[in-house]
Amino acid sequence: MFRILVEYGQEGISIANREGEILYRNPAAERLTGYTLEEVKGKKFTEMIHPDDRDATIAFYNELLREPGIAKPKMHRVLHKDGYYIWTEGTMINLLDHADFQGILSNFHDITERKKAEDELRKSELRYRSLIDQASDAIMITDNKGNFADVILALCKVFG
Repeated sequence: MFRILVEYGQEGISIANREGEILYRNPAAERLTGYTLEEVKGKKFTEMIHPDDRDATIAFYNELLREPGIAKPKMHRVLHKDGYYIWTEGTMINLLDHADFQGILSNFHDITERKKAEDELRKSELRYRSLIDQASDAIMITDNKGNFADVILALCKVFG
C-alpha cells in the first residue's frame, strides 16, 4: 500500500545518501524535473540546484546531517531536464540513523507559478510606489475609518 502511495502521489520524493548522492526518486519527481531515476542515480543532488542557491543548499544539507530526525522546510530552484529552472518547496529530514531507511528524505512540489506571481506583484508594488512617490500632487490614502493608510511624499512636503 505505501509503495502505491509513493509511486502514484503528486509530491516529488527523493532519497539521498550522506554524500548527497541520489539513491531513489519517485515518478512524481521525474515528472517535475524531467529526469528519470536512471539519469540521476548516483549523482549529487546539488548538481541540479541553481548556482545562486547552491551554497545555501549545501549549508542546509550539512545542518541536516548534524540534526537527524528533524524535518526542515526548504525552497530552491532545480534544473529541469529541458534546461530551465523550476522553484521547488518541500521538506528534508535526515533519516540516516533510521534502521529501516538510512537516507536523507526529501519531498517537494513545484511552486514556479507562485514565485512568478509573487515576483509580478512585487514589481507592480514597486511601480506603484515609484509613481506615487514622484507625484507632484498631495495624495493620501485612508482606510474605511479615515485613518491614514498611505501618505504620498508630496503631501509631507506640502504640510511639512
